[in-house]
Amino acid sequence: ILLPDYNAEELFQIFESLCKNSSLILEPSIKKMLLCYFDHLEHGPTFGNAGYIENFFSAVMRVRDRYLSRVHFGEEISEEQKREIKTIKAEYINEAIH
Repeated sequence: ILLPDYNAEELFQIFESLCKNSSLILEPSIKKMLLCYFDHLEHGPTFGNAGYIENFFSAVMRVRDRYLSRVHFGEEISEEQKREIKTIKAEYINEAIH
């Protein structure tokens, strides 16, 4: 069975859903960045639609974890630090892409 490839908006919706399911928020600039990236993906015979996005999300999480491992939060985490932990930043996306 050959399934049609998802478009950039559909791929973004999958990524956004993975973030929401993990209680993460996206910086405002990320939607435009990801739509452009997803629009230019090579959709060859092995492209996996949602599977690709799940792997990409995992790569972004690894980048995020590396960034957060360098931050010292202390014994009590402030509201600002909680927001920092929950936010997916453009720099994480850029590093996961490259």
